[in-house]
Amino acid sequence: MNPVKAIIEVKGCWHPELETAMESQLVGRYLQDNQCPNGLYLVGWFMCDKSSNQDYRKKQAPSYSIQKARNHFVDQAIEVSSKSEIPHLTLRSFVLNTALP
Repeated sequence: MNPVKAIIEVKGCWHPELETAMESQLVGRYLQDNQCPNGLYLVGWFMCDKSSNQDYRKKQAPSYSIQKARNHFVDQAIEVSSKSEIPHLTLRSFVLNTALP
């Protein structure tokens, strides 16, 4: 069995660069000129009814649903991969439900 190597960029859903970091950081910085062509954009989705309205992170997070976020970042990974000049780039995204129960 061959090991799999991947570089993972992790963001909380409130991060100000959530929409751009897949391309600018994961691909543009970490995967660029690297022997590893595999990248994962991992988003922690902390939004839930129990989130305090006073928490700055809630105000900075997108207002769309976790399912819309999942679809959005899958589409973004496809788009960023297609225009990248990195040979054999494999880019995936995963939005992890990290909300309080």
